[in-house]
Amino acid sequence: METKRIGLQSEKGFILPLSLILLAVLVLVAASGALFTNTDTRISSNYRNATVAFAAAEGGLDEARERMRANAPTPITDPNLTSTAWRAFIGTAADAAGLGYNSASSDHSLTASLQTAMSYSVSIRHQTDGAGVILLWGDANGDGLSERNTTVGQNIYLITSVGAAQNARKTLQIECARPIPPQPPAALYVKAPTSISGNSTLVNGNDQCGSGTNLPGAMTILPTTTVNEKGKTINSIDQSGGPTITGNPGITYNGVNLSIESMVDNLSRSADHSYNFNGVVNSTETPGPGDGWGNPVDGATQASPLTCDTFEIVYYDTSNASVTLNGVAGCGVLVIKGDVELHGGFKWYGPVIASGTVVFAGSGDKNVTGAIMAGGSVVGDTNVVGGGINLLYCSSAFQAQNIALRVINWLEGM
Repeated sequence: METKRIGLQSEKGFILPLSLILLAVLVLVAASGALFTNTDTRISSNYRNATVAFAAAEGGLDEARERMRANAPTPITDPNLTSTAWRAFIGTAADAAGLGYNSASSDHSLTASLQTAMSYSVSIRHQTDGAGVILLWGDANGDGLSERNTTVGQNIYLITSVGAAQNARKTLQIECARPIPPQPPAALYVKAPTSISGNSTLVNGNDQCGSGTNLPGAMTILPTTTVNEKGKTINSIDQSGGPTITGNPGITYNGVNLSIESMVDNLSRSADHSYNFNGVVNSTETPGPGDGWGNPVDGATQASPLTCDTFEIVYYDTSNASVTLNGVAGCGVLVIKGDVELHGGFKWYGPVIASGTVVFAGSGDKNVTGAIMAGGSVVGDTNVVGGGINLLYCSSAFQAQNIALRVINWLEGM
């Protein structure tokens, strides 16, 4: 009996410390769980706030770009394109001060944001090079593509946006510039053998609606004659049926070699309307003019230039196939990756740019006031211009005032 009591007492003496140890472990586990839960909550909250701050910073960049449009309802204007001290700010005075806003400076302007759902402040200034010279975005070397330079083009703007969400801050920075409308070297620019036919066809490189320099009626990168895929010597620009080609001069051979493919790719990024499509587009269908391409107004006669107050960039990606535009009309830049057929009743105010071939076909008049640039570059890919065609160079048809600034460089954070 005594031995049993001793054994029981020993077991009781062992169980108590063990119970205390287990209780301590449970307390630690519970405390650790609470700690982990609080840490997870903080991480989740911080991530959420950082995401909201990033979105707010993006919103600031978008507002700045949109308000820099020339025709924006509440525009931000740049009164001194040559000043390195000019600054424009969006937001409150207190927030803008963190970006360098000085209310006493005549070079600084401040405007409130157009929205209140997000918290951000924005600064806009001219970008400069290492020597402090204002940088421009334009075609300084004449290859048809824009690049940074100090002599030609539109100002490059450095836009900084700081987004805020509770304790989170995110700073984004972009370089951007107003898109440079493609400047044609001729009313009709081609890189492949071309046939211009019909006595009712007019190609005129003399400026019909502005004060620009008169251009050649037609220009090709080829010499006067070339050899086709069958080994036959042909005229690089063949005329039949008595078309009228006039300009300064009428036709230029061995012309400048523009990168039409790159031009098409660059313009596609600024497109107001983009379509992945090959087939036939009629005037009553969409994708088509019903999407807001603008409506060019006829002149006094078929030989008169069109007019329009709309400027859109319409882009068709045909997967390097072809699209047919039948009786459609629009204003701005018509950009086609691939080939395009322009059928009767086609009217366009602005440049038509295709990486492949351009074909005018079908009955009915076709009118382009602006220019046509075709990038077909393989001998045998023949551009055909025929029928009742009126192609007039018009310098005022090349504009981009109502297009938001195009991003040319993106810096995620500072």
